[in-house]
Amino acid sequence: MSTTRQRVQSFIKDPLVVFIAVLGLLPLLSSHDFYLKMLTLVFLFAFFSEAWNIISGFGKQFSLGHVAFFGIGAYITGILYADYGISPWIGLALSGVFGVLMALLIGFATFRLRAFFFTLSTIACAEALRVLVTYWRLGSTGLGTTIPAVNGVGNLTFSHEICYTYIAYILLVAVVFATYRITKSRIGYYLLATGGDEEAAKSLGVNTYRIKLVIFAISGFFTAIGGGFYGIYMRYIEPSMVFAVDFSVQFAVFSIVGGLGTIAGPILGSVILVPMSTFFRSWIGGLFTPIGFLIYGIILVIIILFLPGGLMRGITMVKDKIVQKINKG
Repeated sequence: MSTTRQRVQSFIKDPLVVFIAVLGLLPLLSSHDFYLKMLTLVFLFAFFSEAWNIISGFGKQFSLGHVAFFGIGAYITGILYADYGISPWIGLALSGVFGVLMALLIGFATFRLRAFFFTLSTIACAEALRVLVTYWRLGSTGLGTTIPAVNGVGNLTFSHEICYTYIAYILLVAVVFATYRITKSRIGYYLLATGGDEEAAKSLGVNTYRIKLVIFAISGFFTAIGGGFYGIYMRYIEPSMVFAVDFSVQFAVFSIVGGLGTIAGPILGSVILVPMSTFFRSWIGGLFTPIGFLIYGIILVIIILFLPGGLMRGITMVKDKIVQKINKG
């Protein structure tokens, strides 16, 4: 019993838990729609980046095709609700299932490839899916589908923005918990070994191919569910929107800036970069938009150059220096 109590106390004192708890209080600071919409996007992109980081950060399998899971989730949930009246909650569950199946299919075909070629193949798979959906013209209205807004919990539609914000937050908590459990499990150790040196891991008897498939499936599961929620939240889906490789790039950038292969990194990157990109896009608009994005790009380059391990690496360095000074003093 004491061991369980010690684990609970240790968990509560974990800085990551405190960080996540503080994020959960942010929606209560203001009821302004713009602020809450911003937080919803922060939580959502932190969720997507965390899901991407499971396979690409910890497993070092750099995927830029995650938008395939994102898009298929958006289409499954959106089309089932808009055309057939099936609850988005059911759509989200089915999205997760299809995300797993698609990840296994893509992984089966691409995990034999190495590094750069794997990355290119994931982009190709996502682009092929975009073209397929574009010419197949899913949905009764053609390329674009407008999601009906009928208030109700069963329809995943609310009149108050804070409801969406907390759903996005719950999704984030779920993927963080899953990532934490993975990193503390045997499969997590195998994943880290595979990412560190795949040949060495193989020589020790690790089935690296199977490990990558399982983790890719978990990553695809979460990304597809998030894509389904994103489609319902935005109230509109079309191939060029939900299958845009830009999304995959953003998942990667937020994770890299925050700190690849860390649990808090993708969240920290999203907390900083989502508001920043929104500021440059919305507030510095018109003719000055390109200048805003140039400044945004320069900031990203500076962070990556001076903190190649991400912001979490910088925080760790500062913390270590403080501890050293305290110990010396």
